[in-house]
Amino acid sequence: MTKSTLPAMDTKDTQGSLTKTLVRTFLLVVFIPVAVLAGLLYFRIRALLIEINAPTLSTQLTELTIFTVLVVLGVLGLLYALLNWVAKRFIEPIQSLASASRRFTDGDWTQRADTSSNDEVGIIASSFNHMAEQLGEVYQSLEKKVDERARQIRTAAEVAQNVTTSLNLDDMLNKTTELLVQEFGFYQASIFLIDRGGKYADFKSGSGPATRELINKKYRLEVGSASIVGWVAAKNQARITSNVFEDPLHLRNELLPETKAEATVPISLGNLVLGVLDVQSTQAAEFSPDTIVMLQTLASQIAAAIQTTGLIEASQINFQEMERLYRSSRLIAEANNESEILSGGGQILKNAPYPIVMFKVEKDLLRVIASADTTRNLSEIEGLPTPIKVNMEEINDYLLRGATSATLIDSHTPKVFKDLIHNLDLMGAVFLPVHRRNSLAAIMMIGSRQQTLSNTSIQPYINLADLMSVALERADAVEETNKHLHEVEALASINDLISSAADMQSFYHDLLEKIKQIIEIGR
Repeated sequence: MTKSTLPAMDTKDTQGSLTKTLVRTFLLVVFIPVAVLAGLLYFRIRALLIEINAPTLSTQLTELTIFTVLVVLGVLGLLYALLNWVAKRFIEPIQSLASASRRFTDGDWTQRADTSSNDEVGIIASSFNHMAEQLGEVYQSLEKKVDERARQIRTAAEVAQNVTTSLNLDDMLNKTTELLVQEFGFYQASIFLIDRGGKYADFKSGSGPATRELINKKYRLEVGSASIVGWVAAKNQARITSNVFEDPLHLRNELLPETKAEATVPISLGNLVLGVLDVQSTQAAEFSPDTIVMLQTLASQIAAAIQTTGLIEASQINFQEMERLYRSSRLIAEANNESEILSGGGQILKNAPYPIVMFKVEKDLLRVIASADTTRNLSEIEGLPTPIKVNMEEINDYLLRGATSATLIDSHTPKVFKDLIHNLDLMGAVFLPVHRRNSLAAIMMIGSRQQTLSNTSIQPYINLADLMSVALERADAVEETNKHLHEVEALASINDLISSAADMQSFYHDLLEKIKQIIEIGR
C-alpha cells in the first residue's frame, strides 16, 4: 500500500490563525462596541451635568434615550454581521467536514473534504483526506485479496470436483491447467509426471503458448537435473522464483520468452514424488504466500487423483496379468522336466510390468536364468552378477513362509537381496520361492521403483510360483513312475528271456544284450 502525503501548507501562516481570528472577533464584537458606547455615554452625561438645569432635563433624557437605542441597534447589526462572517468562516467548513466524514463512513469512498482554507480547519480537512486515501487503498487491497482468495477456493473446488468425477487422468490434468491460466492469468501452467522408471519427469499436460510444442517434442527433464523441475522432483520441495534471471536453475525456453517468475511445487504422497506442477508468470514476484498455498493444495489433489487412477489401472493390469499368466501356464503344464519348467517360468516373467529376476538354486549358488525390466524397455538386465554365492540356510529361513517383501531398510533382509535392490535402483521387491521336494529350486524377484507392491498385485506371481512348484513335483513323480515302469519292463523281459532260452550260452548272450538296452534306456 502506497503512502500518500499531505498537501504542503505554510505553517507560519496557519499556526495559531484560528486563535488570532477569535481574539479579533471578540474585540470587534464585544470590547470595542462596549468601549465606544461607554465613552459616548460618559461624555454625554458629563455634558449634561455641566449644562443641566431643570427645564431642559426632560428633553435631554429623551434625546439620550433615542441616541442609546440607535447605538444599541447599530451594535446589534454589527454583531449580526460579524457572527454571520464567523459562521461562514468556521462553522460551515466544520459542518462540511463532518458531512464528508459521515458519507465516507457510509461507504462512499470517493468523499473528500474541502481544503481551501489555510487555518486549523484546513489542516484537519487535509488530514481527513490523507486518512481517506489510505483507507481507500487498504479497502481496495483487501477487496483484491478477497477476490483472489475466492478465485483460489473456486479453482480448488473445481479441481476437487474433477478429481472425484473424472475417470480419465488426462482430462483432469488438462482441466486443472486450463483453470490455472483462465482464473489467475498465468503465462504457462504445466504438469510433469514421473515415469515408471523414476528417472524422468515427462511433460503430461499444460495450458499456455508452449503446450503444443512441448507435447510434440515429448518434452522431459531428468529427475535431479540442473533445472527447477528436476530439482523439485528430486528434493520433494517447492521452489518459488520471484525473478527467473536470478535463479541459475531456471531453463530459458524460447517458447516462453516473457517468463519473469516461476513457481514449482511437487505432486507427492508423503515421500513418494508422482510429478511436478509448474506455473510461470510474466510479472516478477507474482506469487504471494496465498497463491503458493493454493498451488500446494491443488498438487495434493492431483496426487490423490493420480493415486486413484493408478489403483484403477493397477486393478486392470492385475486382471490382464492374471489372464496372461493363466494362458501362459500351459508352457509349464506341458514341461516335462526341471529345465523346461524353469525356462517356461522365466519366459512368462519377462513380460511382467515390473523389473524381474529369476534365479536357479544350485547348492550354495544363485544363478540368473531370466531377467527383464519392461519399465525401461529392457528385455534383459545387464550387469547382474552370476553366479552369486549365498548362505542357503539364511535364504531358506528368510523364505520359510513363502513370498516375502524386502526393502533396503529392513534389517531382516539378506545382504544379497539388499544389494540386488540397490543395484537395480528399486524402492522394494518381493521374493517368491519355488520349491522342489521341500527344498528351494528357484527364486523369483518382482521389483518396484515407485510404491510398495500390494498383495493383490503379487498374487498372480505367487500362483505362478506355486504352479511351478507343483510342476516340479509332478515332473519328479513322472520321472519316478517312468523309472519304476522301466524296471518292471526290464524284469518282465528278463523273465521272457529265461523262459525262451534254449541253452545257457544263448541265454547269457541275450541277457547281456537286454542289460545293455535297459542301461541305455535308463540314460
